[in-house]
Amino acid sequence: MKKKIKILAVSDIHLGSEYCKANSLISAMLTYDFEQLIIVGDLQEDQKPPFCNAQWELVKYLCENRDKITYIEGNHDIKGKWLGKILGMEAKKKLIVKIAGKKVCFIHGHQFDKIGFVFNEPTIDWMFIRAMRIIKHLHINGYGFGYLQSCLESFHNGFSERVAQNAYKYAKHRGIKLIVCGHTHVPMRFRQKTVEYINCGAWVDDICSFVTIDEDCKTELHHVKQSTA
Repeated sequence: MKKKIKILAVSDIHLGSEYCKANSLISAMLTYDFEQLIIVGDLQEDQKPPFCNAQWELVKYLCENRDKITYIEGNHDIKGKWLGKILGMEAKKKLIVKIAGKKVCFIHGHQFDKIGFVFNEPTIDWMFIRAMRIIKHLHINGYGFGYLQSCLESFHNGFSERVAQNAYKYAKHRGIKLIVCGHTHVPMRFRQKTVEYINCGAWVDDICSFVTIDEDCKTELHHVKQSTA
């Protein structure tokens, strides 16, 4: 029996990428009876790459449920708007709703990278993530690869924290009690004073996570374990 939920939020699906975990996402969504599905940016790659069968199945699922979907624009979606046309949906800059009397904002998050801004440009974003994947899968201890990986991970974590803190400040000054983002590919949640920040994570590689929100505005960050086979 499907679990009823008010909102299911996902981000950074990156349809068109060879690393997109479309099958896992479909399986996760099918376990819920949601009132609204919110895609918090980067639904697609910025170019128009070929889709595998699993990704076309995900597109079909989204088309069938388009009446329940709100699509938020991410930095990759800005340059590639063709998928929105296929789905019959126009991406919004952000979505603000009230749940249980609380002001809730859904926004991708690239707007909050005020220092590094490296991931705002899709090509640089792709190159960085690609480098991380290559180094991670080399498993070479020598030649400085371990140190390089550590440096890149430290930079990525610092970048994610900056985005989170800037999102918190944005929410605080606008009376937003819950702000839901994506962009960093790092699932995260914290509460400072009266504001809760939560990052949906992504659906690429071994990073697969999503957020549920019930009618009382209670949030849960879910992680989907990927097979190592």
